[in-house]
Amino acid sequence: MIRSLASLRLWLLLGLLIAPIASAAAADVPGSRDPFGLERYPRAWIVDYRRDEEVRPRDFVMSRVDRIRRDLRIEDLLRVDSTLESVTYRLPDGVSVRDAVAHYAEQLGSDLLFRCQGRGCGRSNDWANQVFNDATLYGPDTNQIYQASEWQGHLVALYAIERGNQRVYVHLRFLEPQGRVGLEPDVLLARRLAERGWAVIETTAPAADGSIDAAARTALGELAPGLERFAGQPLYLVCHLYGSGAADVLLAASQRCAETAVEALSAGMEGAPGERFSVAPFGAGTLLPRPGMTRPRLEIVVPGVVYRQRD
Repeated sequence: MIRSLASLRLWLLLGLLIAPIASAAAADVPGSRDPFGLERYPRAWIVDYRRDEEVRPRDFVMSRVDRIRRDLRIEDLLRVDSTLESVTYRLPDGVSVRDAVAHYAEQLGSDLLFRCQGRGCGRSNDWANQVFNDATLYGPDTNQIYQASEWQGHLVALYAIERGNQRVYVHLRFLEPQGRVGLEPDVLLARRLAERGWAVIETTAPAADGSIDAAARTALGELAPGLERFAGQPLYLVCHLYGSGAADVLLAASQRCAETAVEALSAGMEGAPGERFSVAPFGAGTLLPRPGMTRPRLEIVVPGVVYRQRD
C-alpha cells in the first residue's frame, strides 16, 4: 500500500513537470512554414497553414467589420488579384494578445493601413467565420486586435485573439498582388498619416543638396488630393538631409527643400474641388535622425495624430 502511494505520487509529480512542457510547444502542421522567414513568437507552433499560388481576386480588409441583419458590411475593402499564404499560430500559455501582436508588428514595420482592437473591430465571430473562415479564431470581442499593413510588396493582415479558454492565436495572411494594388500614392499617404501621424513620401525624394527636380515636384502635386481629409489640421512637410557638412548649412538647405516641396503640393491643389489644407515647411537637416534612414527624404507630419497615438 505504501509502495503504491509512493508510485502514485511519483507519477503525479512527473505529470506536473511534463504538462507545462507539453503546453509550451507542439509540432507544426505538416507542410507548413514561417512565411517569408518571419520569426515566430518563441515556442509558438503552427496549427493551420494555407498556400494558394493561383492568382485570383481576394479581399483585403482595411476597416472594422459590421453585420446588418444577416449581411456582412465592410466599409473599406480592397479586392486585388493575388496569391495567398496564411498561417495561424498557437502561442504558449500566459502570452498576452498585445505582446503577440507587438512581436509580429515589429517585424512587419510601421507601414499601417488600418488598425483596430476590441469591440472597435466589430464581432470576432465575423472575423473568424466570415473573413478568415477559421473558427479557431473566434473569441470574446474585447480580446481581439487586427491590423492591415503593406510590407515588402505584400498586403498583410494580422489578427490576434484570446479565446474564452485563455488560449491565444495569431493569424497572418499575406497577399502578393499581381499588377497594380489599387491604392494610389495619395490614398496610401493619407492612410499612413491617419494611422500613425507621420509618413515618408515614397514617390519622391530630394537630392543630396536639397534640390527637387521637375519630375519630383509633379509627383508631389499628385499627392495633394489625399491630404484634403486633413483640412483644418496642422500639417508639416519636413525635409531631412544628411552629410558631413556644417549643421547650419544643412539646416538652411533643408529649409529651402521643404519650402520647394510645399510649393509643389500647393500647386496640386489649384483648381481642385476639395477642401484646402495648409502645410508648413520645416527643414530638419540632420537633427531628427531615425534608425535605418540615412538618405535625404521628405516626410509629412500631423502632430495631432502623433500625440493621440502616444496617449
